[in-house]
Formats: sequence, structure tokens, C-alpha cells
Amino acid sequence: MKDRIVIKLSGNLFEKDYVGYLKDIVGMYKELSKDYDIHFVVGGGKTARNYIEIGEKLGFNNYLLDVVGMNVARINALLLSFYIGLDNVYFPIPRSSEELLTACSSNKTIVMAGLQPGQSTMTVASLLAEALGSGKLIYLTKYYGLYEEDPEKNPNARLIKEIELSRAEQYLRTNSLPGGYELLDKHAQDILLRSSIYVYITSFKDPKEIKNIIENKEFKGTKVIPK
Repeated sequence: MKDRIVIKLSGNLFEKDYVGYLKDIVGMYKELSKDYDIHFVVGGGKTARNYIEIGEKLGFNNYLLDVVGMNVARINALLLSFYIGLDNVYFPIPRSSEELLTACSSNKTIVMAGLQPGQSTMTVASLLAEALGSGKLIYLTKYYGLYEEDPEKNPNARLIKEIELSRAEQYLRTNSLPGGYELLDKHAQDILLRSSIYVYITSFKDPKEIKNIIENKEFKGTKVIPK
């Protein structure tokens, strides 16, 4: 059986300026999928946050705002599914835990987004890894991993190469409001710990790092140990 890998894609990747990176990631997926069983969970990114802000101005409650953001993320998942090719992807996109389990037994690539309000796509990625029995979750973001300071405020912030999940909390900003989930929220952390899933954080701008991580080579990013 091929090793199973889950890749969480930041929703920020789904911007027109980043289409080239998306193409490169799918190209790397096609190369690696000959030897590995690779699946994707995608976020909503700025587009989701924009719609959430509109909903806020219209007086929507948090439940409805989460539904809006979740469906925007599903559009991103749809876009990725179409680009990979429906012959290779489980379709339609799983929208519940039951559909997720059905997808896991399909021998096809799973591409999905949110499952329910109040749940981040990182939690969904952790659940998918758990359901697949995968011990490796790759998180592709705008930056290369966890930093000692905010890299947007300090471009010279030091990258943390390896850290235990219990110690990483001080570097993880968590916000349970719609559109505000950051990196590894508490629900995701609990799943990662209980199933001993390692998280590898690197930049979506450098797809070769995906190969380095999957092949257990040195990579530029952060390795989060489930302890």
C-alpha cells in the first residue's frame, strides 16, 4: 500500500496572482502520486473573509458566517478538483463525515474543504489524515512555517525548524470567529495529538519542498511533533 499523505492548502493560494504556484503544486502532485497516495484539504482565504465581512455588515450571526466561508472554500476545492481532473478525484466533494469515509475507500484523490460550521479546514485536514491512517500532514502557507515573530511585521524573524506541539502553542494565534482560524487551532491540535500525526509547514511558493518532506529529506519549514 502506498503511504498516505494529506496536504492542507492555504486559501490564500487561490488568488489570481498565485495561479502559477497552484499549477506547480498540481504538477508535483502528479509526479509524486505514482508512488504516494496524496489528498488535499483547502481553505477559503481572502475571498472567504471578504464574503464574511459582507455578511457581518448584513447582520449575519456567526453560524451563517461560517456557512458562507465554508462554501467559498468548497469552490476552491472544486477549482482544484477540476484542474487535477475528475478521472483522478473523488467527486462530488465530501461534505460530511460519512461522505469523507466513503471517499477514503474509493482509491481516488480526495479534495475537500469544510465539513461543518465552527470547524477550521485545518481540523478537517487533521480528521482526514486520521481517517486515512496517515501520520504526515503537510501544510502549505504563504510563509515557510512557524516563526518566533510575525514575519509580516519582521521579515527577519527566525524560522523555527522543529518544535513539539505542546510548545508551539505560544506561536499559534487561535481565533474561533468565522474567517479567523490561524494555522493550528485547538480542535486540530487535539486530533494531531491523539493520533500522533506530524505536521510539516512550508511555503506554497516552493513546491519542491513537498517532495523533500514526503521523501523524508531536509526541507525549509517547520516540523511539528505531536507531543
